Amino acid sequence: MYFYQLYGLTVTSDIELPQLISISENELVTDKTIHIKEAPFPEHLKADFDTYYGFNLTTGYISNDYCYLLITNGNTIQYELKSPDFKPLVGAYILGWGMAMLIHQRGDLAIHGSCIANEKGAIIISGNSGTGKSTITNRLLKKGYRLMADDIALVTIPEKDKALAYPAFPFQKLCRDVAVKQDISLDEMIYIDEMKDKFLKPYEGNFSTEPMPLLGLVLLHKQKEEQFRANVLTGLPKWQACMEAFFLAPLLEQAITQPIYAQPALTLAGAIPILSIYRGSKLDYRNQVEQSILDFI
Repeated sequence: MYFYQLYGLTVTSDIELPQLISISENELVTDKTIHIKEAPFPEHLKADFDTYYGFNLTTGYISNDYCYLLITNGNTIQYELKSPDFKPLVGAYILGWGMAMLIHQRGDLAIHGSCIANEKGAIIISGNSGTGKSTITNRLLKKGYRLMADDIALVTIPEKDKALAYPAFPFQKLCRDVAVKQDISLDEMIYIDEMKDKFLKPYEGNFSTEPMPLLGLVLLHKQKEEQFRANVLTGLPKWQACMEAFFLAPLLEQAITQPIYAQPALTLAGAIPILSIYRGSKLDYRNQVEQSILDFI
């Protein structure tokens, strides 16, 4: 059995998750422990097609080419492999879709994006693939910010007008082509696949396990028109942006407007400012994006 720390929680797992921070068994916290284990997936939930899901606040499930995941009661993730050969790859899905479902079952928020922090607090940079999250995150890390999470940030709202971001693990995701361009040795990274041929690159800066006040959320968008605009959102667009930033949003699609997602998004919208950035797809907007985020912070 393996024991880890993640998002201010502790984890027991029968599968090794080398990207997580290891702890000893006596450091486990009973009411804050997640259990990850291999177990048969319920037959009545299995279907003939390859990829599907279901989710509510007590039970969530998802199937892909590699495994079935069953997430229950905000404290347990069970997996069933579709082939023993897939065991080295299943961890990425457990810590992705599985963890996002579990976070929402616990009453917290799983936000898609990179979370970075300075001495004042944290900022989450969110956006679809290709919008420049990793590029801007790395630029800000070079300016002295530190990494808290890459891909999923856990956010809690302990009281009105106050949100906290919790750290994940000291790795960043990297596609193979980016690693090759940057002359990074593939042997020094953890291969996670995720249907996109990705690796986990160790974060070389200082990594803290302490939560930080969340100062705001940045949403990046890429568009065909060669123009740049950055706006601080208010009202309905701000609430919609929060739902857009949920890690589960691409999976849920229109279901994201259901009360179990819409109400937490409304609470988040009331707790933090949100900056929306649109940029063209051909010209270099990196300096403008970076400066807009620094001004926003």
